[in-house]
Amino acid sequence: MTPRKALIVALILVVLSLIALITNTPLNNVALAQEEQVTATVLLKVVDFYGKALSDAIVEAYNASSPGRQLLYRAVSNSTGWAKLEVPNGTLCDIEIHWLDEEVLVGLIDNLTVTGNMTLEEPLRCWVCDLVVRASFEDGRPLVKGAVRLEGSSVGRGGDIVSFTRELTLNKSGICVAKGMPMNSSYVIEGFRPGVKEPFDRVRLARLNGTITVNLTCPYLTLVVSVVDEHMRPLEGVLVKAYDWGTGSLVDEGLTDEKGLVSLKVLFGVCQLKALKDGQLLAELEKPVAENGTWCYLMCILQNYSLKITVLDALGRPVPGLKVILVKGGQVLASSTTGPDGTVLFRGLGKGDLKVLVVLGGQTLAFMTIELARDTNIEVKLADRIYIAGSLVGLPGFLAALLTGLTALAVLLMAFLWSRVRSKGEFG
Repeated sequence: MTPRKALIVALILVVLSLIALITNTPLNNVALAQEEQVTATVLLKVVDFYGKALSDAIVEAYNASSPGRQLLYRAVSNSTGWAKLEVPNGTLCDIEIHWLDEEVLVGLIDNLTVTGNMTLEEPLRCWVCDLVVRASFEDGRPLVKGAVRLEGSSVGRGGDIVSFTRELTLNKSGICVAKGMPMNSSYVIEGFRPGVKEPFDRVRLARLNGTITVNLTCPYLTLVVSVVDEHMRPLEGVLVKAYDWGTGSLVDEGLTDEKGLVSLKVLFGVCQLKALKDGQLLAELEKPVAENGTWCYLMCILQNYSLKITVLDALGRPVPGLKVILVKGGQVLASSTTGPDGTVLFRGLGKGDLKVLVVLGGQTLAFMTIELARDTNIEVKLADRIYIAGSLVGLPGFLAALLTGLTALAVLLMAFLWSRVRSKGEFG
């Protein structure tokens, strides 16, 4: 090869090398730039105040290296509390945990630098805990068949106040638990009883500092009852019993005064009132009681039946001087003594079953049960007694004595006749 040709070949090789160098350098730079812009995966676990997995929490990553809070990625924690975020590698970001319909901020990581795929070693403990509510009566007994309304408020995403509510039911121990409550929220806790719209107690909390127990107390209140007849005239001496509708227990009772009034101490809630006179139920009413001094009318429709009882001996003759007792519901309703005609009259009786006892000296001579629904006359017969010479004697004893007397009389008569027969024989 001539020197000239060799120089031409060398120049060609130099040009080709420069072209290759020029063409390769931009491609390498683009590849490096693309590698630097690769998305990285960030794994983190969110837990509540006790370290228990917090599922269904909203986990968001924001760009912290530039103004404007650009949202980079949003995820939802799974049942084990884990969430996966996909963010640009090398990004400086803030991670926020939102709870309750994505509104309440309960956890935060500031200025996390993402350097490739990474798993945060420590779980992110969020400001979420349980709120326990215990309800009881003033005497310490647990309040059952009640409800609790919990209303919380917190600062939302845009700085506005957001509210959330929970409706809970008390168990047999008077306890309910509101799970997963934001700790950086304020609360109003109210207790309710069936049939009454007003709460029996209310407690306010500024914030929660871990598991907290709120005690609600159902108070006793004063209830004034005015007992009247159908003409609105006051009834004196009527027994009014107050039962708590929620538990069915007797709370208080009392007799009305000359004005027909009685003051009772009852529990907050629905009170069941019963008016009774001589064991007779005159009226009943269910009254919600939510404040002291509650007043109500109890109108009674009086039943004024009469019962005439005639006591007869075994021969059907009236017997005076016997005690007759009326019993209703296991209690003595009235008593009186039969007159010369063997009768006794009871007035002002109510409808219902009555037991009639005829008594002499503590001994029950006869009894019968009747259903009184109107003015009634009855006869009570003493099957084994007879009334003789102002005294009541037993029929078996009387018959035995009569038989003995007749026997003795027969013997005397036979002896007399025998003596007469003998005397006639001797004279003859």
